[in-house]
Amino acid sequence: MRYLFIILSLLFSNSVFSAAKKPDELGVYPPYLFSILKLIEWPSIGNDAVKFCVIGEPFLVPAIEHYAEDKTIHLLPVTAERKEYRDDISECHAVYIGSLVRGDVTEYIDSFNKAPIVIFGHRDGFLEQGGMINFVVVEEKLRFELNVDNISAAQLTPGDVLTSLSTTLKDQGSNTAENSEL
Repeated sequence: MRYLFIILSLLFSNSVFSAAKKPDELGVYPPYLFSILKLIEWPSIGNDAVKFCVIGEPFLVPAIEHYAEDKTIHLLPVTAERKEYRDDISECHAVYIGSLVRGDVTEYIDSFNKAPIVIFGHRDGFLEQGGMINFVVVEEKLRFELNVDNISAAQLTPGDVLTSLSTTLKDQGSNTAENSEL
């Protein structure tokens, strides 16, 4: 009976640890997000702040806010806001569509009407669904893929440094070319 209690305690503590680990895992995203956004040119970004909206990943908002405390993008402060799937995101400069949003997001991304909004995700098929930057795990390291056509269609310009850092570059009809690691 004593051993059963110890085993159950270990199993329970592992599940609690796994659940509590999610915010820490999301803590690796803000440096990537900021670095990538600094390498993208907008036609007009305004004078107030760079607004980062998060859909379907509630723990990412505080991680971005914490990371953004003393940082800027294009000399502007950064704010983060949680949005619900299908919310209007027209005032956002960047959007992260998280893993809690299930299914195909093509129609939702199309509803942005090619507005100059950088669209991030971390899901299979995200670039084909209209996403611009998709995070992938390669050999236990976080990397990203780009769809240059989707970025350009939104009147955004990815810098040469950004395109050279992506693991996969999709452009010109979704032809794929492998690029260097981060």
